Amino acid sequence: MGNFIAGYGTEIVAAFAVANGFIALVVGQILKHRPRIRSGLIVIAGLLSAAAVGASFYKRHEEIARREEIRVQLGKFMGEGLDLMGHCSEKNSLPMRIETDEWFKRIAAYLEHNLGHSYVVRLASPAGAPINSACKDADGPHNEVYKVQSIINFRLDEFSKEIGF
Repeated sequence: MGNFIAGYGTEIVAAFAVANGFIALVVGQILKHRPRIRSGLIVIAGLLSAAAVGASFYKRHEEIARREEIRVQLGKFMGEGLDLMGHCSEKNSLPMRIETDEWFKRIAAYLEHNLGHSYVVRLASPAGAPINSACKDADGPHNEVYKVQSIINFRLDEFSKEIGF
């Protein structure tokens, strides 16, 4: 029930405001010879209408802030990916498979919690991503890891654009 109210709180308040306005009109007609009660109903209807409008603006503000927070975190993940990608041509060291896997797992957990499972599935999919990217002066194993890192960063950039609309 709490999720329902959180998800539709603005609409519930607006529905009450409309219902209250209608009731105020009907009762106002019945009580047209009692101006104090009629004025009180008008004030209550106005307050509920103001609450509905305020709740709508507040909900929109929260959604914008949430999207910005997610976009910032996606940007941080992209920065980490670029750092990992920067090691692609270090032939004297092993490819950063373990670090890339840990990075992927942290991103997947964040996406699952904040955006849903479909984003995790898309993160892991190479569909539509540029898979021909290669690191200059890198050997085969380093380039394999580089391609994975590149695809993940490509997806993060896509997600960031989607969130930002």
